[in-house]
Amino acid sequence: MVRKEFLGLIPHRAAMGAGTIVLPVYLLEIGGNPMDVGFTLFMGSMGTLLGIIIWGNFSARGVKYKTLMIVGIISYTFLLLALSLFSSIPIISMIYFAGNFFVASVVPAITKVVFEISPKEEWDAEQGKLNALAGWSWAGGVILSLVLSPFLPSRDILLIFSTINFAALPIHLATFRAKEKMKSAVKRKIKRARKPFLERIRFAPLVMFFLPSLTPPKNYKLYHFFASVFIVFFVSGLIVPQVVVYAHYQYHQRIWPYLVYTFMTIFSTLWYRRVSKKLSHDTSGYLFYYGVMMRTLGLSVFLFSPAIQGFLAPIAILGSILIGISWAYISISNLSYVGRVALEKERDRALSFYNFINGLAVSLGNFTGGLLVDLVGFIYTFVLSIILLTAGAMFMKRIEGWGAPENGAAEERKV
Repeated sequence: MVRKEFLGLIPHRAAMGAGTIVLPVYLLEIGGNPMDVGFTLFMGSMGTLLGIIIWGNFSARGVKYKTLMIVGIISYTFLLLALSLFSSIPIISMIYFAGNFFVASVVPAITKVVFEISPKEEWDAEQGKLNALAGWSWAGGVILSLVLSPFLPSRDILLIFSTINFAALPIHLATFRAKEKMKSAVKRKIKRARKPFLERIRFAPLVMFFLPSLTPPKNYKLYHFFASVFIVFFVSGLIVPQVVVYAHYQYHQRIWPYLVYTFMTIFSTLWYRRVSKKLSHDTSGYLFYYGVMMRTLGLSVFLFSPAIQGFLAPIAILGSILIGISWAYISISNLSYVGRVALEKERDRALSFYNFINGLAVSLGNFTGGLLVDLVGFIYTFVLSIILLTAGAMFMKRIEGWGAPENGAAEERKV
C-alpha cells in the first residue's frame, strides 16, 4: 500500500508530466521554432540541475521536508501560471529557468520522506512504490493533456494544470502533519544528499534519478561507460523534443504532438518493470544494445515517415512506442552497470556522477537539437542522431564483459 505521504505527488506529478508536452506546443503556437523549443528546455534543465544541488545542500543542513515540498508545489503552480501569461519567448525561457530552480526543492523533500520515515529495511520497497506512483501520475497528466488538446489552446491547458498542481498543497499539508509528530519519537540520521530520489528527466517519462556530483569515481572501468552515457543521453535530449516538434510540422494537426509524447510516456512506464525483471536473466550490456537498437529503429520510422503519407497515424504511433520502450531499456541497464561495476566505497559517487553526466547531456542535447533542426532540418538531425547512437553503443561494447570486480582489494590496487 502506498504511504499517504506520497498522495500529494499525484496531482503534482500529473501537472509536471503535462507541462513537459504543453510547453513546447505552446511555444510553437505563439510563433516559436525548433530552436526556441530547444533553448527553452535547455534553460529549464539548467535551472533544475542547479536547483537540486543547492536545495539538496539546504536539505542536508536541516531544512524540513515540508518546507521544501511547499516551496516546490507553490513554485510550479506559479510557473505554469506565468508561462500562460507571456508570449515573449526570451521571457518564457528566463521564467522557465527560475521556476525550475525553485521547483527542484521537491527533490530532497521526497528523499527525506523515504529515508526519515520509512524503516531502513523498507527503503527499497518504498522507493519502488514512490517511483511507480509518480510514473503513472506523470503518464496520467500527459494523457489528460492529450484529451484536452483538441478542445482547448495550450495556454488554457497550462492554466488548468496550474490549478491541478495547486491541489497538491493541501494534500501535502494534511498528510505530512501526522508523520512529523511521529518523527520526533523516531529520529534517523540522513547522509548528505547521496541517496536515490525522485525527479524527472527533462522530456523523458522515467522519473528515478540521483543527486548530481561533479566528481567522477576513480574506477577506470567506468570511464568509457560514462562516455557512452553522455552520447546516448545527449541524443535523447536532442531527438525527443524535436520528434514532438516534428509531429507538429509533419502531421498538421495540433493533437499529434500530444499523441506522440503520450505513447512514448505510456510504453516507457509499462516497460520499466518488465525490463527490471529481465536483469535477473540478461546482462545489462545486452539490454543496453537492445534499447539503442529500438531507439534507432523508432527514429528511423520518423525519418522515413514523409515517404509513407497514407499511413501517417500508425507510423507516428509505432515510432513513438519504439522510442518510449527504448528509454526503459537504456536507463535501467545503465543503472545496473553502475551498481555492478563500481567499487563498494565509490558506488554512491558513481551513481551521483552518472546523474550529473545524464542531466548535462540531456540539457546540451535540448539546445543542440533545436539549433541543428534550424540549421539543417529534421532529416539530417535524425541521421546524425542515429550515427551518434551507434557511437554510444560502440563505447559500451568496449566495457561490457568486464563485469563486477572479483574482489574490492584487487580493484583498489588498480585505481
